Amino acid sequence: MRRDICYFFAADVRSVYNAYLSAATNAKFRRDCGQEPYHTISFGLNFSAKYNMNGGSCTIHFIPYRGGTAVDLRFSIVQLGGARYEKYAKDLTNDAVAVSGVAAQQFSLDINEFTNPLNKVTPDTVTSSDSIPEPEFIKTPTAPKTNLRMSSSMMSSATASGSKFCSNCGKSLAETDSFCTECGTKIQKQSNSCPACGSATAPGSKFCANCGTKL
Repeated sequence: MRRDICYFFAADVRSVYNAYLSAATNAKFRRDCGQEPYHTISFGLNFSAKYNMNGGSCTIHFIPYRGGTAVDLRFSIVQLGGARYEKYAKDLTNDAVAVSGVAAQQFSLDINEFTNPLNKVTPDTVTSSDSIPEPEFIKTPTAPKTNLRMSSSMMSSATASGSKFCSNCGKSLAETDSFCTECGTKIQKQSNSCPACGSATAPGSKFCANCGTKL
C-alpha cells in the first residue's frame, strides 16, 4: 500500500529539510535515516502498535514551491489496511514545526512534481534562502486541509513578524495585503485573537477554534 501526504511551509527548503531530519531522529522517532540533502529523507517503518504498522518505509521529498517549500511524505506500508500513516505524518510534521517555528498546512499537489528533476534542490544549487529558485511548474493547490499546531510562543512570533499566506493558493503575503498577489483572493482580516495561543478568532466566537480556550 502506498500513500502520499503533502504539506506546505512558508520557509526555505534547507530549513524545512533540517527540521524534518531533526524530528525523525529525535527521542520519539529514533530513525536511522538515509539522506540526499535538501531532496529526500528515507527510513524504515518497524512494527508500531501506536500507528498499527507491521513494517514498511517512508520517503520524504522536498521541493521549492511559490516562495516556500512543499513536502511529500510517501508511505509504503506492508499491510493492506489499518495503518495510521496519517497520524504518523501529522506527529512527525508537528515535531518539524516545533523545530522550524513555521506553521505547516496540509494541501494537495501532483506527486510527480516531487520527482521532477527540474524541481530538485541540492547543496550545490542552494547556499542560502535567497538562492532558492522558483519552481518550473505553475499550479494552484487546493485549500489547506489542516493547520498543524504551533505553540503560543511560536504563534506570537509569527504574528509579530507579520507572517501570513493565502488560504486559497498558499502564497506568502505581507501583513498589509488585502488581496492575494498570486490568485486575487480577498484576504479576510481578523481583528480578534485568542489570548492563550494567539490564533485569529471570528467575531462573536465564544471559544478558540485552535486551542478551545473560552474567549
